[in-house]
Amino acid sequence: MTGVAAQFCGRPDAEFKAQIEADMPGVKWGARRAVLCDLSPAAAFIAYNYNTPVDVAEFEREARRILDEMKEECGWMYETRHTDGKTKGRINYTVWSDVFVCPECGKELVFWDVAVKDGEVQDKFGCPKCGADLAKKSLDRAMEVVLRHFV
Repeated sequence: MTGVAAQFCGRPDAEFKAQIEADMPGVKWGARRAVLCDLSPAAAFIAYNYNTPVDVAEFEREARRILDEMKEECGWMYETRHTDGKTKGRINYTVWSDVFVCPECGKELVFWDVAVKDGEVQDKFGCPKCGADLAKKSLDRAMEVVLRHFV
């Protein structure tokens, strides 16, 4: 963070400058030169990237180019047809969930559907088929075993 502090001395934003001057009257502002080194390659990489100027407009152009290229190449994987069979929709996200078996009635339970309410995971929840009071730690995952015989 020494390099970052040295950069702030050269060009502080107005709020930061006012706060420092209030705490330490007489501070002399101006460019500082810091030599940054570290034995850790990761720390040196981080220090370099925190202190190397970035052309924000060029970065945004390149990011958009890469995203457009990926959309062209892989975008089909994020499309689906609506129930009318004609209209295409774009998949923004997918919710994956564990599937458990109710120990009382044997019904498979999609955890997200039965245990998540208003975005919060419930400690206790009911089986929609038999009404048994359940908790995740008392459930077994539903498993599908596939046996293949190769000759």
